[in-house]
Amino acid sequence: MADIVLSPIFQVILDKLATPVLKKFGNMWDLKENIQKLQRTLPMVQVLLEDAENQQATDTTVRIWLSKLKDVACDAEDLLMDFTIGDPRVYTRHASEVTKILKVLETTIDEGFRLNLREGSMVHREWDGRETSSFVVESEVYGREEDKENIVELLLSCKATQVGKASSISIVGMGGIGKTTLAQLVYRDERATQHFDVKVWVFVSNQFDVKNIMVAVIESVTKEKCHILNMDALHSAVWSLLHKKRYLIVLDDVWIEKQDDLDKLKPLFRGGIDGTKILITTRSRKVAFMLESPSFSRHLNGLSEDACWSLFMQRAFQQGEEELHPALLPIGQQIVRKCGGLPLAAKALGSLMRFKREVREWLFVRDSELWNLDECESGILSALRLSYFHLPPHLKRCLVFCSIFPRHYEIKKDKLIRLWMAEGLVQSSSGKPPEDIGNDYFNNLLWMSFFIETKRCDNGVIIGHKMHDVIYDFVQSVAGLEYTILDCHLLTPRCFRQIRHSSVVCNFKSSVIPKELCDAKHLRTLLLFSGGTFEELPHEFYSNFKYLLVLDLCGSNLVDIDASIGHVSCLRFLDLSYTPIKRLPHVIEDLPLQTLNLFNCYDLVALPNLAKMRNLRHLNNNGCEALTGMLYSLQTRDQGMAVHTTSVDEFRQMVEMLTGQYGYFGGQYELQTLPLFVTGGPVDFNFLGKLNLQGSLKITHLENVRSVEEARNAGLRSKEGIESLGLYWGHDDGSFNINVNVMEEYVMNRSKRTRPSQSSRAPQSTDPGTLFEEEILENLQPHQNLRRLLIKGYRGIRFPHWSIPYLVSIDLIDCRKSEHLPTLGNLRFLNRLSLQSMHGVRCIGREFYGEGNEKPFPALKGLVLIDLPNLEDWFGPDGGEVFPSLSKLLVNKCPKLSMMPQILSIQHLKLHDCNATLVHLFRDLTSLRSLVIEKVSDLSYFSGAFPANNPLLKSLAIKSCPRLPSLPQELGNLTALKSLTVRWCEELSSLPLSMQSLNALESLEIGDCHGLMSLPEGGTSGLSNLRSLSIENCNNLTSLSMDFQYLTCLESLTIMYCPGIIMLPQGVENLSALRSLTLLSCPQLMCLPGELQNLRVLHSLEIRSCPGLEVLPEWIGNFVSLRSLAISDLPNIRLLPECMKCLTALQHLSIQDCPQLLERCQEQSGEDWPKIAHIPYKHIGAPDQANPSGAGSSSSN
Repeated sequence: MADIVLSPIFQVILDKLATPVLKKFGNMWDLKENIQKLQRTLPMVQVLLEDAENQQATDTTVRIWLSKLKDVACDAEDLLMDFTIGDPRVYTRHASEVTKILKVLETTIDEGFRLNLREGSMVHREWDGRETSSFVVESEVYGREEDKENIVELLLSCKATQVGKASSISIVGMGGIGKTTLAQLVYRDERATQHFDVKVWVFVSNQFDVKNIMVAVIESVTKEKCHILNMDALHSAVWSLLHKKRYLIVLDDVWIEKQDDLDKLKPLFRGGIDGTKILITTRSRKVAFMLESPSFSRHLNGLSEDACWSLFMQRAFQQGEEELHPALLPIGQQIVRKCGGLPLAAKALGSLMRFKREVREWLFVRDSELWNLDECESGILSALRLSYFHLPPHLKRCLVFCSIFPRHYEIKKDKLIRLWMAEGLVQSSSGKPPEDIGNDYFNNLLWMSFFIETKRCDNGVIIGHKMHDVIYDFVQSVAGLEYTILDCHLLTPRCFRQIRHSSVVCNFKSSVIPKELCDAKHLRTLLLFSGGTFEELPHEFYSNFKYLLVLDLCGSNLVDIDASIGHVSCLRFLDLSYTPIKRLPHVIEDLPLQTLNLFNCYDLVALPNLAKMRNLRHLNNNGCEALTGMLYSLQTRDQGMAVHTTSVDEFRQMVEMLTGQYGYFGGQYELQTLPLFVTGGPVDFNFLGKLNLQGSLKITHLENVRSVEEARNAGLRSKEGIESLGLYWGHDDGSFNINVNVMEEYVMNRSKRTRPSQSSRAPQSTDPGTLFEEEILENLQPHQNLRRLLIKGYRGIRFPHWSIPYLVSIDLIDCRKSEHLPTLGNLRFLNRLSLQSMHGVRCIGREFYGEGNEKPFPALKGLVLIDLPNLEDWFGPDGGEVFPSLSKLLVNKCPKLSMMPQILSIQHLKLHDCNATLVHLFRDLTSLRSLVIEKVSDLSYFSGAFPANNPLLKSLAIKSCPRLPSLPQELGNLTALKSLTVRWCEELSSLPLSMQSLNALESLEIGDCHGLMSLPEGGTSGLSNLRSLSIENCNNLTSLSMDFQYLTCLESLTIMYCPGIIMLPQGVENLSALRSLTLLSCPQLMCLPGELQNLRVLHSLEIRSCPGLEVLPEWIGNFVSLRSLAISDLPNIRLLPECMKCLTALQHLSIQDCPQLLERCQEQSGEDWPKIAHIPYKHIGAPDQANPSGAGSSSSN
């Protein structure tokens, strides 16, 4: 049953009641007393609503009252919104309606005060009967072996131990995931029993009572009833029982998140000997973070599908009974997918099917939502409801809002927070930005496992989240009728009038928003998913949805927005990202927008007048490539659109108006997100100087800056919220686009400006353009809090001496005139540095490290040098250790570099388009884990034992080294090597015999080595872990030579463009794990060896351009697991074998350029058609045939 949630509406009503307009007319209409009473009572009602919202499930009276109150509150909200945004001339028309609705609201609220609701009450019925114990039947637990071993290892290990304190281990996960079961397995493990002197199990639950916990500990240890009531006596008793003992205490199902309450448990963490442990199960990550003792948190993931299936089968059938009902098993596997890895769901669904043996009954469950199944309602959904009830009202509202997202929708945290803000779901807090409050909301839901992390950036930052399938089902079950998803695959709502928040999921064949939605006159939210083909919204759309707060048209192919969007006068969130829109109507400037998303609107030529949009907080204009400025020289109106002129006179007039006496940029701007700033003129930088931006900022076209004063006006040095800054000049063609008159003025007036200090090592700039750019950059100095800096296209010779001590990443790109690098070695937090297209740099000197710096670049982990064609010498610092933390080094297109310091910490090295001398400089390196040597044309040998002297090397790639005749014989010493790639080494004539010692090798790729005639005899005897083998384009290879009998783990075998190959090697019958076999362009291959028929797990077989093959053998019918078969350019194959009918697992069949087969495989009429008719997807014909028979033949089955 969907819950009724009211609190956000009341917050809106309170805000509207406080508006000056309503206060003024309230006095005129004799409503002052009503308004003041509502302002007093609404906060009181909000306090009691938590109890009412929880009681509605069991108390019909409360639910009826909530429903009535919601109807009245919604009507009041609509009317007040009309009033506060309407035309003053129609205020009187609303007077009687406002009077009536406020009095009805007041009366309904008074009825609620008589329902005996209590502040802070909580429904406890869900906790009844949930008490746990340490007992578990291990044989009934599936898929937790690895998790159990990990926790037991922590219990017994020294790393989870601290002298004088007990260490805590937290098992964190959503309800029903199996936290308690895992704790029971660990608690009952014999190793734990032997290791600990005392073990105690305490069920905590939501009622966190320290006395009860202490009593439970005492009773568990003494096996007697405890009658102590005094807290001090309890502490003393616990101390005496646990003192000088190694103990394990399990606190199961901990909910408390208050630090003071957790601190009262300190006696449990003191007194034991080393190795004492506290094991906690909880749904909240906060609990683990709040413990003072050394803590180790383990987030518990869901079970595998196989484990869920085993658990389901255990409940659904008696032992062996499933053999009597084979038709139910495939349906059961589909049902199990509903579990999403939750063991509690698998148990509930299995129990539900225990007494159902009809196919229709199983199909009904398969096609039903979880919340409509009684067994799940009392099982998994009941468990999740505990977490939901535990949430405060504001988090319940935020969670329920997510019910309008499609299943598996990837949630972007920042976007969701901005949606919450637009909906008024983020409660204001004195002095704290709403974004920070929303971030707290999100983290609380994440820590309670309502969201799960799904995607990370390269730097480890989480950027994507989802709702677990079962959580999603639960949220759908508690969402009311006002939330709906309109999707052709879902049921259509019965009543559109009640809908206030909706999403529309459409495919690219569907181009309209459903007409029925027009009945939702009070719609607040409309999200469009999957786009559509419509290019503009109907004119009546905006007038029909005048209460919209959120409109998301992302990816909708929209090219135009009508000026009537001005009717949506409450709109706070507008998403037009990924649309080909070119212009925006100027009326957008008058909307109370908080968020405007224009991401990747490539064709957008102009932004609205941002100087007028003082409520705007977030503008994402990344990817708006057609923009030529932010605030143009002059704005005129043409059919409601902003257009711009660029005459000199108009430009000067505009600058005077905007920066002079008119005070155009006066007042406060809320804008804090603006990732792209396109420099079009001085007006732009004056505006930029007024903004307090946060996060990332990229400033492009700095060649348009006309004066040093203009650069200074940007105020970058005062913008402490910017973490990432990109400064871009021009393109990489070296052009210097700057106005000649401005340059002359700069040269004449240069003596009036203060010259920045210059390093004695830096060259003196004499070119006026270079001098100008150097001062421009000097005056774009960012705040010292900056973390990431990119400078691209800078045309100065020297870099400024900025103080930015907290930088972690620097990119200097296409700074072609710069001859010396800036001093960066003193940046102690810098962990990534990239230098690209620095054509003027000939030497990396000691100034790069900083004078007197004994340990330069202490934190640098990644260094990239790309396209430094004139770099010859790379010196180290004077004394001290160089790059002590460097683990990744990439050197690319540095053909003259032949000297560099020795860096012994490198783990990942890539040398590309360099000389052999540079490669030899690394001969003493022994720390490598991955190595790529590519396009080193003069490399003919490796110095010493390199690279075989790197015992930890896991990945080795040698490419485009045409003079390399052989690989080191010591290659077999690389016992950790997992991947070996050798390509485009034309003179390579052999591979070392020692390859057979590469026991860890999983992937071997050899390609375009035309000097290679054979592979080493017996070269696979040690390759027992090889999983992928690819041999491609080796023209002179006549024999694979290798005996395949040891390749029992091989999963993928590819042989391509090897014209000398006559047959496959012996031992192919031993490839028991092979899943994919590809044979391409081997014209002398005459037949497929019969031993292949033993490949019972083969999933994919591809044979192309092997004209020597004359027959497909009957034994391919033994490929019982084959799912994909592709054959092409086999002109001598005359017919398909009869055994094709036996390939029941085959899903995809492709036959191309086989002229004798095409006629025999014609749909319905071909002689071989009955052999393949059962295959769902078929492509029979030429490769470029537009209408493959697979589409049609699918329906013929």
